[in-house]
Amino acid sequence: IDQYQAEGVTQLEITIEGWSKNGLYGNQPEQFPVEKKLGGNKGLKELQEYAAGKGVNLYLKANYVKPYQDSNGVKASRDAVRGINREVLKQYVYYLSTRWNTDDYFYLMKPSVIAKRSNAELSKFQDLGVKGVQFEHFGSLLYSDEDNKSNTDRQLTEDTYVNALDNFRKGELNTAVDYGFAYTLGHVNRIDQVPLDSSQFVYTDRAIPFYQLVLHGLVPYTASPVNLYDDSRNQTLRALEYGALPSYELTYAPTSDLQRTMADRLFSSSLENWLAPSVQNYLALKEVYDSISNQQMTNHEQLQSKVFRTTYANGVSIIVNYNEQSVDVSGQTVEAFSYAVTGG
Repeated sequence: IDQYQAEGVTQLEITIEGWSKNGLYGNQPEQFPVEKKLGGNKGLKELQEYAAGKGVNLYLKANYVKPYQDSNGVKASRDAVRGINREVLKQYVYYLSTRWNTDDYFYLMKPSVIAKRSNAELSKFQDLGVKGVQFEHFGSLLYSDEDNKSNTDRQLTEDTYVNALDNFRKGELNTAVDYGFAYTLGHVNRIDQVPLDSSQFVYTDRAIPFYQLVLHGLVPYTASPVNLYDDSRNQTLRALEYGALPSYELTYAPTSDLQRTMADRLFSSSLENWLAPSVQNYLALKEVYDSISNQQMTNHEQLQSKVFRTTYANGVSIIVNYNEQSVDVSGQTVEAFSYAVTGG
């Protein structure tokens, strides 16, 4: 927080992951107590108070849906959903590169367990004073339960998610989800990692921001972390084209500390490497996002090959150029891998 604010980044929203007992894959679906190595409840409350004093919104990521196989908070035969074979359903970690599962797997919790755990811990989040809670999987994972003793369908899982989101909002806590399935709309204050591309199936001509045309100006949404793309420049332009706020998933320790762990997807996360680029990105784009933040997206069009224009209700238009050379648009030059803002 101090390093960013010293560089002129004044509007920060931070979500902490892995703060629960035994860390990221520890005690879920229970979120409390707070991991002692991180200072426990006292240390987290001090951090929240410090962040609030600096004008920073602090969210905590909560996983009530998908605990790891070794979690101390799960009795699988009782708490986990079952597949069509009536056996406890296990979700293995699968690598596309090798087409092999690992030995690591996760359970999916019954809706009744999700409801019970989230309701029981609402007051604990309130006591910490955090701005909000990011509910992992609520906006991106829907499933049924084929257990003969407690058979449930996807509608019940959806209702469970929505009720939990509403309960936390009634408790004066903001809520956030990933991806943003439609049933979460109207129940969240932020959507993270919204889709910024199509399926890329062969019958698709090109992607259009239909989701964003509907949502922009009604609820803030962020793009997937810029630092986890092979081309961060391209991802930043994509976020700008679709009106999504840029985000970063960072660690204070070097990324190499995560080798041979289940968090190896964070292949480039060190704050030391990403502080300067993310600050530069913020300072360059802040005025642009300020001008469109509460505006309805009214049009999106392809002007040339790899050149797109997005227009908003107040007349602001953003032209992005994904080409390796500059292009001329209506007498205006847009540099390679860059953007231009007009109107408003």
